[in-house]
Amino acid sequence: MVYAVLIGAWLALAVAALLTAEAPHEILLDLGSLVLGPCVVASYGLRRQVHLRHLVRRSHDRVEAFIATTDAQPWECDLNGNITYAGPGFAAYFGYELGEVMRLNLRDLVHPLEYERLTEHVARGVGWQGEKWRCLLRDGSE
Repeated sequence: MVYAVLIGAWLALAVAALLTAEAPHEILLDLGSLVLGPCVVASYGLRRQVHLRHLVRRSHDRVEAFIATTDAQPWECDLNGNITYAGPGFAAYFGYELGEVMRLNLRDLVHPLEYERLTEHVARGVGWQGEKWRCLLRDGSE
């Protein structure tokens, strides 16, 4: 009786895996859970972790492909204006190494005449898309 329930659970997981186009190794994990019996829950947890890692890896690859094919450079800052993420092209555009940019504040990059507008944007936490800013490169030129 127990094995009939386990086989039914495995079949349900296998069908779900096929319908969601999961990798074949995840179906094998489900088959392994059938053999392990009481470890079905642990095996399902492992299977879920593998699936989530696959989704994250695929999303990362898409972001990298976007960065490689566009002039736009993604970046991010906290509510104090400290840069928390910058794409490699963002750093190069301003004349910095990537590691140096991660230690900068937006006030180090924008022209002093833009400080008031910068303070408002950072405080509101709104996006920057389509905004034009006067900025300073590492050598001090605009």
